[in-house]
Amino acid sequence: LFLVSQQGFVLVCEAMGDAAGALVHARQAIEMAEAASGPTLSAAARALLGQAQLLHGQGHEAATAMEEALAIVRECRTGLATEGGMLAVLAQAYLVAGDAGRARETAEQAVATARRRHTPVQEITAQLALARVLLATDGAAAATAIDAALDAATALMEATDARLYAPPIHAERARLARLRGDAAT
Repeated sequence: LFLVSQQGFVLVCEAMGDAAGALVHARQAIEMAEAASGPTLSAAARALLGQAQLLHGQGHEAATAMEEALAIVRECRTGLATEGGMLAVLAQAYLVAGDAGRARETAEQAVATARRRHTPVQEITAQLALARVLLATDGAAAATAIDAALDAATALMEATDARLYAPPIHAERARLARLRGDAAT
């Protein structure tokens, strides 16, 4: 129950742009997971830490935490429903760390994994990661693919009523519009 509350706090901090707060809650989750010593809690706590580190702009550290979380999930076959979302965070961590090639490959893998696992909310996160990676690496040249990723994220958001994702989807659409020189959008 404590870990779930820490996940909620990290999500709220992320939505508010509070990187420092996200790190505090993620580190508390790590401490709790170490005390409990179970693979599910350990993977979830490491994923939270990676998410918080990404929010804090610590690309290399976030990538390490996400790689560790994914290794636990895959080895222990626990929490596989979150794999697509973890890959999405990992893709963005690679991007922040300066590895555009791995970022794109991992973002595409995140979308494919979320689809294969039939986890639509995880796919929203994956589609957003793909759009962000394409925006950062290819810019307006990838407008069609970015639009497709954002359209898919929007359709999934509406199908699942996961409205928490509306602001980031709109933000990425605005970034694309700016790259296109469309100030009205």
